[in-house]
Amino acid sequence: MPDVNVGSPQTNTTPSKPQGTHWKSIIIGIIIGSVIIGIVTIAFYLYLNKPKEEISSKQTATPKTSIPSSKTTKETEIEPSAQKSKTAGWKIHKGNLISIEFKIPTNYTAEEKDGVVLEINKVNTKILVKDSSDKLFLTFTKNFLGGFGSSDLELIDEQDITIDTYKTKQYFYHHENIEPAEYTMIIQMKINNEPFFIDASLNKNDTAKREIINNILATVDFK
Repeated sequence: MPDVNVGSPQTNTTPSKPQGTHWKSIIIGIIIGSVIIGIVTIAFYLYLNKPKEEISSKQTATPKTSIPSSKTTKETEIEPSAQKSKTAGWKIHKGNLISIEFKIPTNYTAEEKDGVVLEINKVNTKILVKDSSDKLFLTFTKNFLGGFGSSDLELIDEQDITIDTYKTKQYFYHHENIEPAEYTMIIQMKINNEPFFIDASLNKNDTAKREIINNILATVDFK
């Protein structure tokens, strides 16, 4: 009987791909993804915070206040040409007790009255402007302290006004115990961090007096 060679079964000798290669790809992918996420996060943070810083710096540079506390750049002519012509022959009063300068008609006078010391501050230093009949016409008060303190006062009108470079309001009050035509003009300001007060008694029918007051106020220059 002839010999028959029975071969043993052949096996696949090709080596399998190591498992480590698969994990290496995953780790590299995680690192790249983390870097991309980090870059995007930083860019988004800078984008959000840049306008906030700009707005904050603008607000710090130009704070808004209801009453100007310091002199601003003169954007417009303080005394318009029409008013200059009306005050051309007027005399100039230079304050001694108050750092102020303004014009008044030649037959008017300006009397200065020193204030009183309250604790450590001097209050209610005044310049009294009187007309040709020596009647009180207009009052400037530095470091004003006081007030009307009466519930009988009724606000009847208010107007925007610029004195020197200070924007403020001109208030007109009526007192119920006096003639209906009589009223008081009041202007409150803040000059060099001190309350400044301008007042005058007016009659609504006396338009000439009101015009003179406005012309005086148009020439005011705080020194």
